Amino acid sequence: SLPEWTLEALTGRSSSDTEKKAIESLFVMLAECVTNPGTFAARIARSTDADYVSSVVAALAVFSGTKHGGATNDVIAMIKDIGTPSNTVNWVNTTQNEKHSVPGFGHRVFQVPDPRAPLIANWIEALIKEGADAKPMKIITEVVNAMAPMRRHGTYVNVDAYTGVLLTMLGVPRGYGTLVFALARMAGWNAHVEEQRLNNIMISPLISYRPRVGVKL
Repeated sequence: SLPEWTLEALTGRSSSDTEKKAIESLFVMLAECVTNPGTFAARIARSTDADYVSSVVAALAVFSGTKHGGATNDVIAMIKDIGTPSNTVNWVNTTQNEKHSVPGFGHRVFQVPDPRAPLIANWIEALIKEGADAKPMKIITEVVNAMAPMRRHGTYVNVDAYTGVLLTMLGVPRGYGTLVFALARMAGWNAHVEEQRLNNIMISPLISYRPRVGVKL
């Protein structure tokens, strides 16, 4: 399967049965999530009669942003940078004091806990029971605890956090998290592009410009 091939290509080794099931499950959970920016970009491109490849390239361009699919790479980098669970609180405090976002938290749709997160966490725990290094999970658990005060603002842990942990434990190299996420999302993009083709009306959003009072143009 594509998930299994992706994992083995990136790690250079054969995967265990649990690892295969975990990556398969991850691909299913990441395949689609409402009309996210990447999906919307693909639909806009297809609505202009752009071909399939161009539509997917449009989605990929948008998906690369750190506020979209790029967040998975940021989580993997965060785990590496924190290093040990005892460094977590200091890392989170420093990041927030510098006015930077902590990756893996917050979602434009889910102002509640991301329902996909615990499902991925279950696979992480299954891998730990089979002997996988538990440190990445311990680190993200400490990050979740440190970020608890942000829940009053509707900022909860999201799918990127546990995706980053799972990919780290599976041995996916740093910098390839967004690639894996994009491959998983291909199924959703393909469905949206085809749906747009079958019942196409060009998508051309309007922007309402409101000039500041007193400003002469």
